[in-house]
Amino acid sequence: MKKKLPSRIKIRFRVSVRSTRSNGTIHSYSKTFTLEDGQSKVVVRTSKMTDEGYQSNYEVRENKNGTLYREVGSNSRDCDGSHSSFSEQELVSGSWVSIEDGQRDHNAEMSGY
Repeated sequence: MKKKLPSRIKIRFRVSVRSTRSNGTIHSYSKTFTLEDGQSKVVVRTSKMTDEGYQSNYEVRENKNGTLYREVGSNSRDCDGSHSSFSEQELVSGSWVSIEDGQRDHNAEMSGY
């Protein structure tokens, strides 16, 4: 029986980052990440309070056998209830191609819509 050698596939990618400094100015820069095969990384996670609740956004990137995938999504809650959405994408020739998208309105589902 042949021994399966561990994969050594690495992917490097760069993302643009914007942050707000304490004096209110916006600082923009790029950050580089390296992912081993099978490794995932939360790239962006933001959340904020809104007038009626909250909104949270995220982006996760994953290296699967040398192909870069990402999932972007959001969760929110307001006076109308909870809502979530996501988009799974694959990097093909430098562009993100959608694999699957979805959204849920939790209160509408409970009401039978």
